[in-house]
Amino acid sequence: MSEDINFVERYDELLEIKPNYGYDRVLPPVKFNYVGFEIEIAVNFDRGRYSFIRTMLKKIKKLVGENGYFVKDGTILGDYSFEIVLDPMSIKKSVKIYRDLMKIVEFSDGSICFDKEHNCGLHLNFNQFDIENIEVSHQRLMLLINQKSQYFEENIYKRSYYEFDFKKYLEFQKNVADKYISVNYLNKKLVEVRNIKTHLSSKSLESIIRDIINALFPDKLKDVKDIKHTKKMKKILSETFQNNNSKLIKESLNSNLLIIDFNEKNPKIILPNDKIKKVIKEVKNDEKN
Repeated sequence: MSEDINFVERYDELLEIKPNYGYDRVLPPVKFNYVGFEIEIAVNFDRGRYSFIRTMLKKIKKLVGENGYFVKDGTILGDYSFEIVLDPMSIKKSVKIYRDLMKIVEFSDGSICFDKEHNCGLHLNFNQFDIENIEVSHQRLMLLINQKSQYFEENIYKRSYYEFDFKKYLEFQKNVADKYISVNYLNKKLVEVRNIKTHLSSKSLESIIRDIINALFPDKLKDVKDIKHTKKMKKILSETFQNNNSKLIKESLNSNLLIIDFNEKNPKIILPNDKIKKVIKEVKNDEKN
């Protein structure tokens, strides 16, 4: 009678699975425009394909090489699962590894999966230390994710949440646990952007990475692209007038200044008090100078 083989243990040993916490990794200096990857992979056991899967895992391990390591992830659905953690590196290098990885996934013909159905995901990590103004960068990132929604997807663990006030966003992240939202600010070190759509082409992935870098580090780039809000001004004004009384609107317009407070519920009109007038005056003076 043949002895049953524990393929989970064998695959863990092959990939040299590292612990989720407490594993220290020495990295060279990380540039602001480098990106780190976390790629969640599921494996389906098919009768007679264990050796084939092992061969594919060997190819994945060789592909990652010294550029990263492997950990286990309990949120992925499948007979076996793991997560590839790639070191921060140039966009070209990281996207090439991603492209070659997708070729292995495709060749496995369903044995190795990277898809939403198996709760897999792609997370991108950026260096928070390089951000000059975290409030501005946060707002730009929120607008980008809203504008480029075709590059992102949600599942039960990762939901998009739009809050433009950075402190309020951090408080929400703290209360609901960072694993459940699409953008995490981790220990003042990393900005983790989750929910990247699985099976993006390498060209699309490179495009969204460059857009995220543009959003986070406008002070470090020579050519900064504007990020437009997708909500039309007509709709914003319509909602504003619906949620504010006509007297308040009239008073605001009489002052030749309409200030709209955008919050997570409804846009509201704010009358310009002395504090607001002072800020506006300072801005005008700066523009003159």
